[in-house]
Amino acid sequence: MMLREFAQDPFPYLDEVEKKKMMAAHSALLRKFTELAFDEAAEARWQESRPAEADNIDVGPATETDLQSDLIAASGNPF
Repeated sequence: MMLREFAQDPFPYLDEVEKKKMMAAHSALLRKFTELAFDEAAEARWQESRPAEADNIDVGPATETDLQSDLIAASGNPF
């Protein structure tokens, strides 16, 4: 039970030196996160990671001409 409580919130169980080390680690992690998340290139990386939209959104349903059925014989096999 004590291990579970320590894992959830270790701060009350630490001595002063360990508390200072933990606070320094928290500060360093927050600073690194802030640098990575809010730098100037973050917006560009986010835009690049977004999936591109399909280029046929406003085209409408496919027609017989679009399918070019005259080029490939229809076998009835969908694969």
